Amino acid sequence: MALAAFFISLSAVGLVAADAASEGRLERSLARTPRFVYAHKSEQPRALWSWQVADIDGMPYDVVFLEPLAEDAPLPPGLARWPVPGEVFLSEALREVGGGESIAARYGRYGGAIAPAGLEAPSERFAYVRPAARVLDKDEMQAVSGFGETSGDGFSGLVGEHLHMPAIDDFPRVYVLLVLLPVGVLAFGLAGVPRAGRSGPRAVAVPVVAGGLAAGLVAACAMTVDVPLPLVEFTLSGRDFRQAWPLAAAAVSAGSLAVLAVALLSSVLPRGRGRLAGRVADVIRRVDGGRWGLWLFPFLLVLVTRGAELSPAEYRGIVQILGSVTLLATFPGAVRAMVAGLGRAMCALGERARHSGGAALLAGRRMVAEPTAVSRPLSALAMAVLVAAQVQLWAGAVGDTTQGALDTRRALSSSMLLAGPSSSEARTAAFVKVLPGEAVTMGVIARADGGRLDIVGSCAALRETRLSGGRLPCTTSATRTGTPVVDPRLRALLAALAPADIPVYARVADVPKELAGADVSGDHAQLVLVGEGERRLPVPELSRVAHQELGTTGSVRMLGDEWAWGAARKVTAGRWVQLLSLAGLTALAATVVFRLRCEGPGGDSAAPTGSAHPRWVAWWYVAPAGVATMVSAALSAWWIAAPVNSVSMPGPGAMAIVLGPATLLLATAALFCVHGARAPSPGLERRSEAESATV
Repeated sequence: MALAAFFISLSAVGLVAADAASEGRLERSLARTPRFVYAHKSEQPRALWSWQVADIDGMPYDVVFLEPLAEDAPLPPGLARWPVPGEVFLSEALREVGGGESIAARYGRYGGAIAPAGLEAPSERFAYVRPAARVLDKDEMQAVSGFGETSGDGFSGLVGEHLHMPAIDDFPRVYVLLVLLPVGVLAFGLAGVPRAGRSGPRAVAVPVVAGGLAAGLVAACAMTVDVPLPLVEFTLSGRDFRQAWPLAAAAVSAGSLAVLAVALLSSVLPRGRGRLAGRVADVIRRVDGGRWGLWLFPFLLVLVTRGAELSPAEYRGIVQILGSVTLLATFPGAVRAMVAGLGRAMCALGERARHSGGAALLAGRRMVAEPTAVSRPLSALAMAVLVAAQVQLWAGAVGDTTQGALDTRRALSSSMLLAGPSSSEARTAAFVKVLPGEAVTMGVIARADGGRLDIVGSCAALRETRLSGGRLPCTTSATRTGTPVVDPRLRALLAALAPADIPVYARVADVPKELAGADVSGDHAQLVLVGEGERRLPVPELSRVAHQELGTTGSVRMLGDEWAWGAARKVTAGRWVQLLSLAGLTALAATVVFRLRCEGPGGDSAAPTGSAHPRWVAWWYVAPAGVATMVSAALSAWWIAAPVNSVSMPGPGAMAIVLGPATLLLATAALFCVHGARAPSPGLERRSEAESATV
């Protein structure tokens, strides 16, 4: 009873904590949002502001460039003083994750850490940079009068972590499905079980109050410190949580009262089953007791995968979801057959090792005689695994175009990089001059009228990308390639910039001069760095050089970074689903163990029969079937996810993390099953050897 109140109260508090974190993030995001002079014409410009998104290993972070225009210019939240020119302030999270890339040196000298008041969350990756005088480009910055903007309802801040996170509006629904529902099943299952020797409201209320107080104590501790959450790289601010203490107290009270109500009702209501409940039970018995599920399951497993793969892209998701729902209906039959098969195997094992295999024999006989007693709770757990895997899969689902861009980015890596801006001939020339020897430069110019695309560069650059040599000599005259571009890096770049049928011309030319001229004429120009021999170029070092030479907004990025930043939101969403699934599936596994503890063979009241100690009977009864079910569910979830493009694929690694605690609970079930379980059926113990042989 105390555990029931503890778990349901703590899970309700978790929802309150999520809401408090969202409110605190919004408050701090608005407090640091600049007040642009063009929007507030009556206010005087006090500073210059600009913003850039960069990434580390594909995960984006925000960089804000600042330049004060007056000595008394207002500071953004999180800074105690204005940075001196060439100085950078970093959040602790960004400094920690970017330490290997010398993230501070990328923008200048490290000046200190951004205080928590200036961050949406303690785990946010954020930087304030004051550019050095020689790279300061005031024309690229906006005049602001201060900080603290509220542009009406629905405005959540101009920059920050919330841009790279999944929408908070979806969180409560996912939390209820993956956490509250499974924990509720566990809590109310615990609360609804009568306890021998206890009766009366007081006997029920005392453990419920104790469980609620324990949950409240855990919540109070979380309010005093910042709590880092695993898997999601997010830290819950204790300050935000403290602001919501009345709601947290109400959540603890509501959870405890709900458990108390269930416990009291279960003690006074008749134990008989009503007509409606009986019909529901009959349906469940037909589903997990019929043989049709066993035969349909492998057929549907193949049909769902191949059917989704062969379907048109616009119908692939519908086919996959409908097939998965149908597969869920057949899974209980497959689990029941597996349990019965394991029971027969354990009987055979016990017969061969009669002196040491009594526990396996007793458990196996029960599993063969009553397979649904084991398969029904395990089927519910397996179906929950499939549902959680589907939620994770679709949280990270991307289209074919995005998947293609991500695959290209992964294949090319840093062998081709895009640099910019390149409108200043002098700055571009200075940047090119200090590049490492393994990097060659090219320029790609797309004409404003869309009629052609020019590739300019040195003879070495054209040879590196196979645009010269053979029938295409190095020449300053524009030469049409005439054949499809061979170099995979250049082919991917051209596919991203222009239609496939646009004519491509190549010529030797001075890259900085050509790019500056293209900018004046209104053409789209792109500076490209290519690694000699398809060598990987050092992105951190080149990013530092770009910031120092190309100006405030100078950057170097990999091809497809924009797609990767968009997909990062889905990667984060998938990690949140993993975290919530881990909690929910662990609760369901605990429910299964508790139910089999109450129904399975073995117990304190059961004296050991030969070598068949109740602890080992309980282990054989729960652990093999439980672990086998979890492995089968995980493999099935992985199999049916294959046709879907997703950056959050429920593969073996991801499922091992999610299902690890639940599987461990099932594997160590003997530690729990020996307390309170009823004795094995005498009939099972006295079954004759001839009868067991027929089993």
